[in-house]
Amino acid sequence: MCGIAGVVGGNPEKLKPVVAAMTDALSHRGPDAQDVVEISNGAFGHARLSILDTTEASNQPFSTDNQSWLTYNGEIYNYRDLRATLEQNGETFSTSGDTEVLYRLWRHSNRERLFTEMTGMFAFGFWDDKTESLTLVRDRIGIKPLYYGFQDGVLYFASELRAMMAAGFRSLNHSILPEFLTLQSIPGEQTLLKDVHKVNPGEIITWTPGSGSLNREQYYDLTNPDVFTEEESSIEDTLRASVSDRLVSDVPLGAFLSGGIDSTLVVALMQEQTNTDVNTFTVGFDDAPEDEREIARMAAEHLQTRHHEIICTREQVLDKIPQAVQNLDVPGGDAVNTYLVAGLTREQGIKVALSGLGGDELFGGYPSFEFYRKVGRMKMLLKLPKLLRAAAAGLIFRGHTPANQKLRQLLSGNISPSEVVRTQRTVFNRQMLSELGMNDEISFPSAGSISNRHEATELSLSELHYYCIPLLLQDTDQTSMAHALEVRVPLLDHRLVGQVLRNPQKANALGRPPKSKLIELLQSRVPREIWDRPKQGFVLPMDSWMKGELKSFTLEGLSSDRLRKVMDGAYIDQLRDSYLNGDESITWSRIWLLAVLGHWLENNRIAC
Repeated sequence: MCGIAGVVGGNPEKLKPVVAAMTDALSHRGPDAQDVVEISNGAFGHARLSILDTTEASNQPFSTDNQSWLTYNGEIYNYRDLRATLEQNGETFSTSGDTEVLYRLWRHSNRERLFTEMTGMFAFGFWDDKTESLTLVRDRIGIKPLYYGFQDGVLYFASELRAMMAAGFRSLNHSILPEFLTLQSIPGEQTLLKDVHKVNPGEIITWTPGSGSLNREQYYDLTNPDVFTEEESSIEDTLRASVSDRLVSDVPLGAFLSGGIDSTLVVALMQEQTNTDVNTFTVGFDDAPEDEREIARMAAEHLQTRHHEIICTREQVLDKIPQAVQNLDVPGGDAVNTYLVAGLTREQGIKVALSGLGGDELFGGYPSFEFYRKVGRMKMLLKLPKLLRAAAAGLIFRGHTPANQKLRQLLSGNISPSEVVRTQRTVFNRQMLSELGMNDEISFPSAGSISNRHEATELSLSELHYYCIPLLLQDTDQTSMAHALEVRVPLLDHRLVGQVLRNPQKANALGRPPKSKLIELLQSRVPREIWDRPKQGFVLPMDSWMKGELKSFTLEGLSSDRLRKVMDGAYIDQLRDSYLNGDESITWSRIWLLAVLGHWLENNRIAC
């Protein structure tokens, strides 16, 4: 796991210092080795976190002939199998890790077939003198980030926005702000920086600077049923294989164990497939009214893991929250918890941790699935004309709480799985956007649709598209790599995702209780009290802190001059005062998102 950067399309001597600055901005991602090299048409940079083949031989940027170069972030879990195939085809290797396997695979005449067999998370840039072209590739699900942009006919790319800022991309993308404030994420290829784009999940971009030709190819598309192979394996077998793949490592490896269904199942499958005790990590808060430490401890004792319980004091957490905001590559309201957990885990000497992220999206754990079930039981109400339905919804769901406002909005309009997810995920509604001086007519990029598929598939696709990929995976990457910790997500293996989307009945995503398929797999592995209970989680008391210990930090973000350049300052003040005076319609998450955005604009000196 690493940080990558590159600039292609100009004088190598002039571009090398630029790439050096970009790579320096990524040094937190790769503290083990750092290098910048000139290529024939620019420069490549790399900051390395050594996981596989920790010797200098696998340092990057990587080349065997100084004519083709690879700078790569991620892990290829089945690299040994791919290497064996390449060796049968006459390739010889000088290293023992996955970097050289990817390098030789990408130069191989049969790379298209081998590429479809590759399992992992990755983002990389590859320059080839023979074709005089740059290739940018991102993994199928979008676990690893990759950004690119043009300035004066030169292409820049990097793992993080802060590296693009180091290259001069510092102007705010005003047009995307309404979308960001609505979902606190940006689905699709745009970013908060003007002229900076994402390489989409499952996409290959090829750029030839000589001709100025840029070609985009979607090699994997979750909304295309043709990408799914009809496998005979069960969900349990696919999950087992996914976890097994992610145990490959030449450095200490562990797992987050929250005590929840997803992480407990991942740990159980890890323990079944390794000869050594699994290191598990639970983070607790010393004066939290409730958390999952006791349940996590019970699961660890039953599964016989080497368990680490890390307790944060109130003072430690409060000290780290401004630090977490300072370290955000992309602003957001949900990253603080992950930042704390990742940092405390890394302090224990662990470089790689497995996470249970993805279970809610695929197996029906989110409120959107529950709401869609409820809507299905409101058949009489749904038969009414829209005006009557709106009136009935107003009588049933009274009050100004955000939850009731969302329910009224949904029941008054056209109910579809994607609309349910977008409404559930809304932070700032259209009226608030208008008051902020923003365009409230947003055209959200489609999550896509698999024709003639189950409603659960559409819900899962929408959760992946609007929430998981642009927010959760983004936050997991930026907060873990801020501490040079690699996080692997076996529940988002592309084989499992495809299997569930193709046949959601097997996943029972719309069944009761939520995540019933995962519970079924846990029942034979842990005691009932672990899987048969309400979800709790590691929840920080942000609401009370923002009115107390974090009040000055919050107000500082809301007072940002740059923030007030792009939205109405008087309405920000109105929201602030209403929130501090106890108005329940103004949630802490709305105020926090604005405050974090303000801090991000100021910290990075964004031109507004």
